[in-house]
Amino acid sequence: LRILAISFAVVFSLNLAGARPQKFRVSDPAAAAELKAQGARLLADYGSFQLFETDAAPAPAPLRRARIESAAESDFIELNTGALDTRAPEVMALRKQALPFAGKQLRLVQFVGPIKPEWRVALEQTGVSVVHYVPQNTYLVRGDNAALTKLQAWAATAEFVQWEGDYANDYKIHPRARPGSQKGAAVAATPEWYAIQLVDDPEANGATLALLDQLKLEPIRQQYRSLNYLNVIVRLPAGKIAELATQPEVVSIRPYVAPQRRDERQGQIMAGNLTGNVPSGPGYLA
Repeated sequence: LRILAISFAVVFSLNLAGARPQKFRVSDPAAAAELKAQGARLLADYGSFQLFETDAAPAPAPLRRARIESAAESDFIELNTGALDTRAPEVMALRKQALPFAGKQLRLVQFVGPIKPEWRVALEQTGVSVVHYVPQNTYLVRGDNAALTKLQAWAATAEFVQWEGDYANDYKIHPRARPGSQKGAAVAATPEWYAIQLVDDPEANGATLALLDQLKLEPIRQQYRSLNYLNVIVRLPAGKIAELATQPEVVSIRPYVAPQRRDERQGQIMAGNLTGNVPSGPGYLA
């Protein structure tokens, strides 16, 4: 994060007439009080700093010596497929009532700023489980129809929730895992090795593993659990990736890059620490 050392006059010039609301982190009590007096809305108080939102440029004169931070980055959810701007009209339009469904589904919930412990508690009280954190200030959560219905009702009235929406199938597929084009030339959808990450849920995983068993071109290279995930390394037809992404507990699909050994001998050779043609000792003990 970059602290803006320029004056408020310059900072607030970014907030043009008719522009989207701007967020700022303010650690100076006098500046915070002046902002509030000028109509800025206090979104959250973190003790050492406060988070404000303002629609119109405040009068800069009383605040010229104050230091503030822009919190503009808190309006974005940084996914592997790209950033979701939750202030953009097209993304705001995605915040709609989920249709009834069976089983469990994934959903994104973004808060107005850094997530307070009590906000997470309130989120989990809706019945959803947190899968993991996503920058900025977002949780990927999972729940059944009843839990997500309760979540949406709670989120509609919780002032500290900025946005919530479906974890769309397209969000699961890394851009490099998609068949596409390079420099205008079509690229064939050749089979590739993929790293598939699922929420670890034996009941739901059975159907996805059965689908992988049908689609795989070679035996599964690896299948292992880590934290609350089930990870599978498998070779698949590239054209079947979109079908796999429809599985409700799939979190991500990305190209698999086989690890390579990069040992100390190679490091010393690359550093030029050689005696003749033999790597010399790094001298760590000395």
